[in-house]
Amino acid sequence: MRLVIISDTHLCEPELPDGDVLIHCGDILSSGQGYELTLQAHYWMEELGEQFKYFLFVPGNHDICFEKDIKWCGLHLRHANVDILIDKEIVIDGVKFYGSPWQPDFFDWAFNLPRGDALKAKWDLIPPDTDVLITHGPPHSILDYSIHDKVNVGCEDLYKRVMDLRPKLHCFGHIHGSYGRTEYVGDVHTVFVNASICDEEYNPVNAPIVEDI
Repeated sequence: MRLVIISDTHLCEPELPDGDVLIHCGDILSSGQGYELTLQAHYWMEELGEQFKYFLFVPGNHDICFEKDIKWCGLHLRHANVDILIDKEIVIDGVKFYGSPWQPDFFDWAFNLPRGDALKAKWDLIPPDTDVLITHGPPHSILDYSIHDKVNVGCEDLYKRVMDLRPKLHCFGHIHGSYGRTEYVGDVHTVFVNASICDEEYNPVNAPIVEDI
């Protein structure tokens, strides 16, 4: 199964290679406030739903409409081959995917929760047999370095949960400057992917990341 992974496209429409499953880890919008721009993103999602057999989407902090009016968003995407994963799992050809959009408080955006118990409760929902974990934000200390703040800004409790579960793949975005891929090899081999397409200046300079699973 070939996965094509992107994140933080912010209304740009990058060229995508062929694959079986498209994973978008959030921030498909720029601000997410206006319905006109939201519809623009929806039209693109519908086109991608025709290109890929499966399209899994986890909203990000810029995708405000998906938190404020998920019913409206779902209605406009009902004919597209798009599965919106908000604390939800889906099994495709025996591979279990789980998606969750939450991240530590980040300005006054969408899907924000305070660090600590509130976020831990969300990560505790991740099924222990998850093969591919999709979140918008990164785990702490893995592809989460903010060049502006000069610190690692990922979620500590997400890191602990991922280290306990050790899925085959954990993909995310959110921190544009930490785009890339890394691997942890222990009892279980886990691949981590930060698939941010846009850089810190919101230029779409990074390529989609392809993983076979």
